[in-house]
Amino acid sequence: FVVKYDINKDALSKMVLPVSLQILVENALKHNIATKSEPLTVEITANAETVTVKNSLNKKDVGFSTHKGLNNIAERYRMLAEREIIVEQTETEFTVTLPLI
Repeated sequence: FVVKYDINKDALSKMVLPVSLQILVENALKHNIATKSEPLTVEITANAETVTVKNSLNKKDVGFSTHKGLNNIAERYRMLAEREIIVEQTETEFTVTLPLI
C-alpha cells in the first residue's frame, strides 16, 4: 500500500465534509487487490479549490457491499455545500474530486 500526497498550502485553510476522505481511502482498500508486486497506490492532491483522491485499479470481487459510500458523499455535498463531486474511472485509475468548502 503506497500513499502519495501533494497538498497546496492554500488548501489548508479549507475543509471537506467530515469523514469523506476516509471513506474514499477505505473504498480503495476494499475494492482493490494490493500485493507486494502490484501495490495499491493512493494519491491525495489538493489545490485552493479541490481535493482529489486517485487510486490504482486492480479490482477484486467484494463479497458484500452496499455501494452507498460514494453516493452518500455526493448527496451530502449537494445538500450541505450545494456542490457536486467529480468521479472518473479509466482502465487503470479511479478518481474522486471533492470541492473544498
